[in-house]
Amino acid sequence: MHMWRYNAPMRTLLLVCLAGLSPLLSSITSGQAVKASEEQGETKQSKQHQADDAKALSKTAAGEPENHQAAEQTHAGEPYRWNKVYAPETWSNWAVVLVGIAAGLMAYRSLGIIGRQTEAAVRAAELAENALHLTERADILVAGVPISTHPEFNGESVIAIVFKNFGRTRGNRVETNVRLLYVPEIELLNGGPRPTLAAVLGAGDTLTSTFQPMRKCLNKATFGRIIGEDLVLRFEAEVVYFDVFDKRHRTKCSGTFMPNNCSFRIDANQEAD
Repeated sequence: MHMWRYNAPMRTLLLVCLAGLSPLLSSITSGQAVKASEEQGETKQSKQHQADDAKALSKTAAGEPENHQAAEQTHAGEPYRWNKVYAPETWSNWAVVLVGIAAGLMAYRSLGIIGRQTEAAVRAAELAENALHLTERADILVAGVPISTHPEFNGESVIAIVFKNFGRTRGNRVETNVRLLYVPEIELLNGGPRPTLAAVLGAGDTLTSTFQPMRKCLNKATFGRIIGEDLVLRFEAEVVYFDVFDKRHRTKCSGTFMPNNCSFRIDANQEAD
């Protein structure tokens, strides 16, 4: 004791050493405390994971019987549903369904019948309309080709083309065009009438196109060849008109002069379109 009390230099040296070691001891102590805290936290997390896993396993184990039971209940309920479908209390519903199907089939058949009847009615209406247009339309044709000096044919003879409406209704906007020619040279004769226009040609009415006398249309040699039947004198005519249904018609006519009879034979007298 006395030695420690009176040995001042030794005491000072020990105090200095303790003062230097104090921070080192403090850092070691704090590091150990942190490590212990981390180990404790990891231990807690490990225990928590284990607890969660145990809960999940328990839920799975508990759910499997429930799912199995639900599946068994579903399969057990299917026969019941099918039995209920065919049960007596559902027969009225099935009867309603069958009646509806039968009604649908009958309606479909009725629609087919109605469709066929409609088509037949449309065809009948078209035929009736065509018949009306055919029977009630104007029908303009060549009625005759008179010669003014008949039964003689000479230089003063005048040839006329007479058109007549043989239909039951009027013809509108009537236009005629006629010409004379001789064959085989197929030469047109001069002195023919110009195209004739008529606003209306009523049922039974006539329209005449007249040529000049033959002496103005033919020279003496040509006239002699026609009389001697060396050349054939012909006429060609066309008439265009509209009926009361505003349909356009065109008739083409032609004929051949017969010197022995002093008349024309009509070869064609029909509608062209």
